[in-house]
Amino acid sequence: MSPIYIPTRGPSDWQWLLAQPGRQWKHEFSAMSLAYAWERDAAEPWPPAVTAALNAAGLTGLELLLAIPEHQTPLPGGSTASQTDLLVLARDPHGLIVIAVEGKVSESFGDQTVGAWRQGGSPGKQERLQYLLDLLGLADDDRAAALQYQLLHRTAAAVIEARRFGATRAIMLVHSFSATAEHFDAYTAFAEALGAPAAVGTVAPTSRPDLMLGWVSDTVPAAPAALSFTERFDAALTLARDLHATQTRKGSDIPYIGHLLGVASLVIEDGGTEDEAIAALLHDAVEDQGGQPTLKRIRQQFGGTVADIVEACSDTDVVPKPPWKERKQAYIAHLQTADEQTLRVSLADKLYNARAVLFDLHTVGEALWERFNATADETVWYYRALTDAFAARDAGPMVDELRRTVDAIEQQRE
Repeated sequence: MSPIYIPTRGPSDWQWLLAQPGRQWKHEFSAMSLAYAWERDAAEPWPPAVTAALNAAGLTGLELLLAIPEHQTPLPGGSTASQTDLLVLARDPHGLIVIAVEGKVSESFGDQTVGAWRQGGSPGKQERLQYLLDLLGLADDDRAAALQYQLLHRTAAAVIEARRFGATRAIMLVHSFSATAEHFDAYTAFAEALGAPAAVGTVAPTSRPDLMLGWVSDTVPAAPAALSFTERFDAALTLARDLHATQTRKGSDIPYIGHLLGVASLVIEDGGTEDEAIAALLHDAVEDQGGQPTLKRIRQQFGGTVADIVEACSDTDVVPKPPWKERKQAYIAHLQTADEQTLRVSLADKLYNARAVLFDLHTVGEALWERFNATADETVWYYRALTDAFAARDAGPMVDELRRTVDAIEQQRE
């Protein structure tokens, strides 16, 4: 797990940290609710319901120093980490406090009790369970076996991270968006096992002097405004189809429009504007379909913002093209000063291409590289250099996905 933290630019950036972004990122689901509750106001970083509960527990005036969505805490006895929905590092006059926030709407605390989780388990499972029980001061008995395993390791993660940061206290806080406080009974059983009273809207001490537990009930944040598309997007889609009508992906008979739609999809999912989505549809038009006359047409029809992005995403409009290595080095250097809109579209393009390379490696093997103007080593170098360039510009969550994909390409070739 990398110790490098990439700041978010808003709630939508949390989506890319989820295990299943398409399934888990929905209105009235916990991931989106938590993101919009905590990123609602930079001037007031604590959600009001959380502030009220902390104040009632005497934890007034906490300064929020850092909040990390989907933070992973390694545990012994296996490679699977405990993934905290939101890890918060805060400070009061007595020192640092770590708060592990568990977001819930109607979801349960996992589908397994401690007893069910350990059934037929490996020595590694037994090692992990014993570590968690010892860390929290719980006996390995029938009462512990009936507790929800997710609550056990999420709370342990709070304690572990408090020790790592040198914090004086750890808090495991359930931030519930359920109007009926669903699964509060499971939380109550867990809190009582640790010697803490359970009540909605409170944070209470446990039998451990360095650990508190809390439950906050909140309302589901309003659905974020959907990106509004106009006839301009329809026109761009039509133009992209017409310009690339006879073009296919390298070494295949797949219509090239599939690539353009894929890049536009990534841009939209990354929070891109309509102009950026249009530029994604047209990002290869100048390079592959007409050069400067095509760029002029795009500028006239869709405006300067779209045209500037398309131009900045183009390797070259010179025919014949300059040598491959020269073009790629120039493009990487160009990313150092490219604006945010260009970075988003370019990054989406490179991520889509890298994923296609990985897929084709799995299906056709090393014969794939015959489609390229560069060798396999040169191509991998280029994607690695691109990844580093985007990372240096903090270009967003897609950078991590690009790095994972490039790593997988290299591993596939070994």
